[in-house]
Amino acid sequence: VTSTEGSAAIVSIELGERSIVNQVERPVPAHPAVASRQTIYSSDAWNFGLPVVATSGDRTSIVAYEGDRARGMSFARYEMRMQHDRASGAVTGGGSVQASPDLGNWRDHEIAALYNVLAVVRSERDGARLLLSFDRGASFAQELLFGQGPGPVRVAQLGMAGDYTLAITWWQTANSGALEFHLVEGRPVAFDQHGSPSWYGFDPVRVLHSMPADSSPLTTGIAWSEGGDLVIGYAASHWTVATAGWASTTEFRCATRRWGQELRQVLVDSETVFGRDPSVAVRGSGAGLRIFYAYEVQDGIRLATSGDGGASFTPGPTFGGAGAHLPSAFVRPRGAATQVDVLYLASAVNGTELHHSRWSDWPTSAREDYRITAAWIGPTPAQGPRTGGNGTTPPIDFGLRTTQVSWLGYDAVLDGDQIVAVVDEVTFDAAFLCLGLFSLARGPQAWTTGGWLWPTYSSAQPPPLAPGMTQALPAVDPAHCHQLQIVRID
Repeated sequence: VTSTEGSAAIVSIELGERSIVNQVERPVPAHPAVASRQTIYSSDAWNFGLPVVATSGDRTSIVAYEGDRARGMSFARYEMRMQHDRASGAVTGGGSVQASPDLGNWRDHEIAALYNVLAVVRSERDGARLLLSFDRGASFAQELLFGQGPGPVRVAQLGMAGDYTLAITWWQTANSGALEFHLVEGRPVAFDQHGSPSWYGFDPVRVLHSMPADSSPLTTGIAWSEGGDLVIGYAASHWTVATAGWASTTEFRCATRRWGQELRQVLVDSETVFGRDPSVAVRGSGAGLRIFYAYEVQDGIRLATSGDGGASFTPGPTFGGAGAHLPSAFVRPRGAATQVDVLYLASAVNGTELHHSRWSDWPTSAREDYRITAAWIGPTPAQGPRTGGNGTTPPIDFGLRTTQVSWLGYDAVLDGDQIVAVVDEVTFDAAFLCLGLFSLARGPQAWTTGGWLWPTYSSAQPPPLAPGMTQALPAVDPAHCHQLQIVRID
């Protein structure tokens, strides 16, 4: 429109077709089988989060990063270890200084437990550091460093078999520049008077796979069958030339070793997506081994299955919706039925939520979808301290407060007939959520961020259980932005 006073442009805007970033939220009901939910720890530090969980007897052990409780916006962090006593509800723990420079906002530590043995592995610039406790975390008698080499170790993982055998994996850059996937296995070499392990020995480190130099590793899933079969689900993303420029392709792979046989590796799937975490679960053993492999695709989570011990995989259903990520797969016998459960983070309208899809009798039953946590957006309180900054009030206020699951903010493990999930729900006022972007600029970022065999496989028997971690932890403060929950699901 033009006039003697000037000109103006009129632009007409209308909503287009639905796309991968413009989705209709699916109605997902609250979970009917949550047996218990308890907040066990809280923190107001930016650097708290990335929890991992393991169970042993009546104890749930958790490792998470923690920041400075007195200066919540400090970039410093350390490794926090805590333990929840299911019978008494008490929470105890301890921690150790994280001396290695921060490699990024990815999950760079893992935990596994069986009876009195508790193993913690973490990625450091100098290697993958393994801490072994033989009294359920009260002390760590054995410490080892694997993967000393030219590049930093990233996204270390470990899994413990029923006979205490450990499988530890990590990604590391080789001298050639390639990104390599490593595996080392260890087993007890000394025992106490109750037959409980007191020291470990380890095989030589093996390189299982190599990816191009520009690749980004994903966190790994490790599962042991009741018969000693080892299954490792791993993946990495790399850039490829596409029609309209560049595309991120993620290759999902599975390494399987039946008891007494050689390791076999196959490509499960390849997707144009920047993935985050494959997960594996197993049912049966030996010739009857069935593998369930959950991973992220463009439209949500996909579940692939193998009925031939990992020789081949059949892509299964996709669920969860676009943006769903970080699956955790489980298989639980229910009488004659086989129940398959997949927990994952879903991108809901108000933020990130923890969801659960399950098949009560795989593969014939219909899938059921449930919501374990609910994201929320609302106005900040008219009075009182703000969240995310140790109770301080920011100089600016955008008027909104959000509650959702934090970045990679959950982990889950099977404990008997129940799934135990540890969830970090974070509440931020919009001003602090904006300021939080600066916490990413603290250094290099990780955008992931055959030995001898025993003659027969046999699971260990429980010895008298040790006391575990004994240091008292601070009481939960409901005003803290991070609230760490333990959720048990039937």
